[in-house]
Amino acid sequence: MRDDRVVIYGVVSLSILFAGLGFFTDVFKSPHSNSSIAPISDVSKETNLPDPSFDAPTLEYSIPLISEAGVFSVPVRINNSRQLSFVVDSGASDVVISSDIFETLYRSGRISDGDFTGYQDYQIADGSIVRARTFQIRRLSVGPVTVRNVQGSVVPSAGLLLLGQSFLAKLSGWRIDNDGRTLYLKY
Repeated sequence: MRDDRVVIYGVVSLSILFAGLGFFTDVFKSPHSNSSIAPISDVSKETNLPDPSFDAPTLEYSIPLISEAGVFSVPVRINNSRQLSFVVDSGASDVVISSDIFETLYRSGRISDGDFTGYQDYQIADGSIVRARTFQIRRLSVGPVTVRNVQGSVVPSAGLLLLGQSFLAKLSGWRIDNDGRTLYLKY
């Protein structure tokens, strides 16, 4: 009797495993209904989850660097705003914008009260500590690459706009070709 239970449990376990993997979708039918067990891809469509059997390829995009005032910058859009020039700065923790740009985005409705996340202290290049207001950038686009939910911070002065790690770290990779004056983003 005990051996029969082990065999039955083993068959049931294997059946569940195979059904979960999408096998036997037409063979396995519930005795209480006429529906078959859905394969994984059908379940994914029903729950709006990505198909677990599909790995999206990583694509590399090239964005020309623009030479302005002795530094190279790239065109960036925050929350579908007008294009602004940002310096790629891997030493910056966040995407950094000046208070005047922030006010313009706020007045135009590109940033709302719900986007504010608080304040944070940052150490800048000269070693001093600056307290900055932080906010959530819903969409940040660099050329054809758009990343969602990027942390931004606001500096009080009208300095350079910085494309920092809060954007760069969300990519599969990135690099700059100095000779070709090109930023490559893998996404």
